[in-house]
Amino acid sequence: MTGSPLLRLLLVLAGLGLLAIPAWHLTGRETPAAIAPPALEKKPGSVAEVQLTFTSPIPPSRITVEAEGSKLVTCDPQTSVTTAKAPLQRAIDGNDLVVKASWPDASPKDNALRVQVAVDGNPLSDTTLWGSPNVEDVITLPGAPAP
Repeated sequence: MTGSPLLRLLLVLAGLGLLAIPAWHLTGRETPAAIAPPALEKKPGSVAEVQLTFTSPIPPSRITVEAEGSKLVTCDPQTSVTTAKAPLQRAIDGNDLVVKASWPDASPKDNALRVQVAVDGNPLSDTTLWGSPNVEDVITLPGAPAP
């Protein structure tokens, strides 16, 4: 490129200035305030019976399942397969079940707990949790159909 170095410098600065305008517009704006989603109303009659099946080669000493901060199921299994039923308030956006299990200290290094969840006879979840000497995990159930 031939010509005056001063002219080339001015052209480069003008080009960089033109490129900076869109970046300044994108980053210079204030971020809009976060809009909270509307609270979901719990519809009466959306209580369903949840059947939980726990399978483990070595039965845990205690299994606890919580939903929405309250205990749904607490059991002390004596066999490798344990079944429990409880009522659950179904939410449109789904339910989170917190599953906690603990094994005796003399159990093997890694323990497995298979958790099967069925609602009104329809299977919704089949998950295997691993831990030693205890496990705590969340199982998310899909939402209830809209009425």
